[in-house]
Amino acid sequence: MPVLTVVAMRRRVLAVLGTVGLLLTGCSTSGAGSAEPTSKSSAPGTRQPSELLPHVMPKPTSDDIDAFPTPDDHARGSENLERLVRRETAWLAGYADGRITAQCPDKSPRSGMTFPCASDILGVKVTWDVTVTSVSASSVAYEFDPRSGLIVRDGVVSAFYGEYTGAKAVRCNDIPEAVLVPLNEETTYACQAQYEGEDFSAPQRVTATTKGPSLSD
Repeated sequence: MPVLTVVAMRRRVLAVLGTVGLLLTGCSTSGAGSAEPTSKSSAPGTRQPSELLPHVMPKPTSDDIDAFPTPDDHARGSENLERLVRRETAWLAGYADGRITAQCPDKSPRSGMTFPCASDILGVKVTWDVTVTSVSASSVAYEFDPRSGLIVRDGVVSAFYGEYTGAKAVRCNDIPEAVLVPLNEETTYACQAQYEGEDFSAPQRVTATTKGPSLSD
């Protein structure tokens, strides 16, 4: 039986199957394709720190993105690629939910070929353009480009608790559980954080990037 060794790195997955085996490498680029329509919520506008956004948000629990889902030497043809797409979706969301699913066509990879894959997180479908960047006797390298950005509420809240380490509380405006948005464009979704004994910070809007939600300055 082949032995599977997995080395996980941010934005990259290496899976070595047996002594020769198959090497899968996943990476993302920051370029955006055509954006999906976005749901709009009320913009927070210009606020003073004392003006509070409406929703108090507890710190979410999240799976370790680097720990799931790992390639498997017993997987069917497209399953390892689908696992990489699931992981890319988790990075896009900034949130690792084990319920993320993905579907890719079962194709024999050729260098330069591009085909779509689809992932689903919390009922929202993300379409990916997957390009085979190189093929050798022992490895296949892929590049993943999402056609839209993705905002996941728990990912945004996690980003605020991560940015404001030790924050007592985070408040947000009406952020959907998950929604497609234009990639690399500031949205109307915003949150603010509070440390013990201090006022809440001014609201910061969120931008969807391929590395997860980014907070405005």
